[in-house]
Amino acid sequence: MLNLSPTWIPYHLYGFNPRALRVLLHKHGFEMTSVRIYAIPTIPATSAFEDRFNASVATQICRVANLTGTASNLYVWARRS
Repeated sequence: MLNLSPTWIPYHLYGFNPRALRVLLHKHGFEMTSVRIYAIPTIPATSAFEDRFNASVATQICRVANLTGTASNLYVWARRS
């Protein structure tokens, strides 16, 4: 589990990896049925060259992260056990 505080408002957010989330859900009577680690691979940009360049690099990083399972979003389906 990664404590993101005080990086982002509202300062009480926690980031989970699949294993930590599975343990937490199990503790409260749930089981994970599906896990997907994914980030939207297209980063929007303005028409400025530097912004387009940065967005292009960030988009490629998101694509690699999606392929390696290291992206920033964790989508989980769980059901009560």
